[in-house]
Amino acid sequence: MKPTFATCFLKIYGEEKQSRVLWRIRRFQEIAETGIQLCLFVDPKYVGFLTDTLIKYPNVVVLRVLTLQETRVYNAWTTDNVRGSNELPRNRKAKKDTIEYLCLMNAKTEFLRETVLTNPFGSNHFGWIDFNVSHVFLKKARTLSFLRFLGNCSLTRRFLAIPGCWGNGEVSLDSVCWRFCGGFLLGDRESILAFEESSWNCIIESLPTWEVNVWAMAEKRKNSANTLTVDWYCADHNDSMICNLLAKWFSVDLNTLDMEVAWKNVEYPMVPFYQPSSVSHCLYQGQDVVNVRYVSYYLTPEGQYFFPDGSCIIKNINMVSYLSPTHEGLLSPTHGFTWVKEKNIGLSEKAGFSQGVEDIRLFEDHDGQLRFIGTTVGYSQNGTNQMMIGDYNEGELKNGQIVEGIQGNVCEKNWIPLPDGEHYIYSWHPYRVGKIVDAKMVIVDESILMLPLFEKVRGSSVFLPTGGGEEYVGIVHFSENESPRHYFHMLVVLDKQFRWLRNSQPFHFYSGEGGIEFCTGFCIKNEKYCFWVSHFDRDPLLFVLSNPTIDSLFIK
Repeated sequence: MKPTFATCFLKIYGEEKQSRVLWRIRRFQEIAETGIQLCLFVDPKYVGFLTDTLIKYPNVVVLRVLTLQETRVYNAWTTDNVRGSNELPRNRKAKKDTIEYLCLMNAKTEFLRETVLTNPFGSNHFGWIDFNVSHVFLKKARTLSFLRFLGNCSLTRRFLAIPGCWGNGEVSLDSVCWRFCGGFLLGDRESILAFEESSWNCIIESLPTWEVNVWAMAEKRKNSANTLTVDWYCADHNDSMICNLLAKWFSVDLNTLDMEVAWKNVEYPMVPFYQPSSVSHCLYQGQDVVNVRYVSYYLTPEGQYFFPDGSCIIKNINMVSYLSPTHEGLLSPTHGFTWVKEKNIGLSEKAGFSQGVEDIRLFEDHDGQLRFIGTTVGYSQNGTNQMMIGDYNEGELKNGQIVEGIQGNVCEKNWIPLPDGEHYIYSWHPYRVGKIVDAKMVIVDESILMLPLFEKVRGSSVFLPTGGGEEYVGIVHFSENESPRHYFHMLVVLDKQFRWLRNSQPFHFYSGEGGIEFCTGFCIKNEKYCFWVSHFDRDPLLFVLSNPTIDSLFIK
């Protein structure tokens, strides 16, 4: 279900210029424009200013009209028989950090709790977002694009993600502690309630201080059931509070979907010292063809390379198979696999840390010929990754040609052939489409995909016709720096001019805390999406999803 966010607009200082009130409302409208579900706590003095906003944005619900003096925290910190003192922090800005300001900041978790318990949108996950937080965004369109995306994601995991600037150290009530930023957080229902309980206990046992200090104390204190775990992530008081969210918190585990999902084992030939790795698929003249890359290493659970032959050289070989339909309407290598030869590749190979051709993608060019494009170090002209294209003919790589990338790039990978057999996706950030002219990549179209996730995308499958032939769909992947790296995937739809139209929510194929998984092979058979997925660069299995499952992944 989509998350719901709480926010507030309360009066805490004396007379305020109307221009300032309207400025804050305009910032809030920027947030509301994203369509995220918002619960608003508003002061009676501001209700009239918000009339037009509430009419324009049905995604905004006023949960309560109240003054600051009606909040629990205000009563806790200003009633002598409850607090015994209303002493304020010594290292504060006197005009800003008043008792009213500190109470307002600490009312965030109070308002979050009420939002969770009222739950007008029927959400399982909730967040806090400051009313006019957009004024700190340095790249506003980019961040609002991500917020719009996030607000449409179906969240399922248990987590409490809070951005912050500092490590987990000692907390003083007299100086602000930037363990947390304060302007944004997101988590599941149970985690939010546990965090509010722990925060409230800290509030009633301490002198007035900033909410970020209380949150830092609450993180250490836990809640009564000891179920509170805070997922801290590094950010600053800018776009990173929102855009630095880790994909694992909003990624879909495909194995948990209540729809048709199936893993299919594939029997690959055993080759001493080699493991089957990635798979590429092409429907060529009515025949399903797959290329299987074999590699000479293992990846350990920690993401380290182990070479069984002791060479410390990445050796790549490829095998080809022509697939036949099964009784389920899927595909099976019933004719076995054949070693793909390189003797007629037409290039000489040099010694290096990688040999052969890796990450091959098969495609049919505009002349109707079956072709390949892949990455090579051994055949390259400069000792680093370069792209090679050539003919894929009767189990051989023939007429290989090294293609020069754009100026300044010393490591080329993951050029994706497009369905016209002539254009390629060169990169995703910026999104660049090019053609190969005289053995050089020439960019013919360039744009910026606003969603920040595309800044991480590094490769994809080929793209296939969908939507009655008016669109093309493919699968892309990106990773995040954890140990081992966590990989995620998205489906991307392009129009007939290869411009981005939409993408799915991120997902992962293997359950648990992620890891290294690749999917470069993809086809659509009998209204089912078939993905060849490797885990830690080995043993690619066939993962099958129904069309309704695929449709549910796309961000509406």
